[in-house]
Amino acid sequence: MKLGERGGSLVRRLRDTRLSLGLMAGMLIVVVGGCHTVRRMPEVDLSRAGWRCGQGQAVWQSSRESMPAMSGDLRVCFHRSNQWAFIQFHKPALNVMLYQERGERWYLEMPSVGKHFSGRMPPPRSLVWPRLIRHIRGRPPGEDWRIREKGNNGWLITNVHNKGWLKGYLRQSEPGLKP
Repeated sequence: MKLGERGGSLVRRLRDTRLSLGLMAGMLIVVVGGCHTVRRMPEVDLSRAGWRCGQGQAVWQSSRESMPAMSGDLRVCFHRSNQWAFIQFHKPALNVMLYQERGERWYLEMPSVGKHFSGRMPPPRSLVWPRLIRHIRGRPPGEDWRIREKGNNGWLITNVHNKGWLKGYLRQSEPGLKP
């Protein structure tokens, strides 16, 4: 047996071993990562009994300074069980953002950019939408947030650290739903 042949065989075995290890690592990432996929909330049927909804207008500035402020229509709904809240921020023919809380879970969807996020309560401190729900329920917004009341059921919610904000108002469409 020549030395070159034996060495070539060793190189091939090392290459095959590296390939196998790479495939195993990739499979491990897929399996572990699969446990953290975004769970969608069940469809919301706001026409069913038990929902209270308010509609209005809002202007939203993301904490990303590179993004311009966006105005749109706002719908905020609560189920009488107080276990489910739903917010929709949209422009005609375009859902910009959907946010839901149900029991111990939250879900955020931004269909216009194909992004989905979810998790166990509490939601991330940087999100403005849960602050609106807390405000309407009569609770303080959280330590990083400030709320200033405006006339005609209006508000301004600002993050004192990242400069994100939400300003708007709700028409009192349903009794018991007011900021």
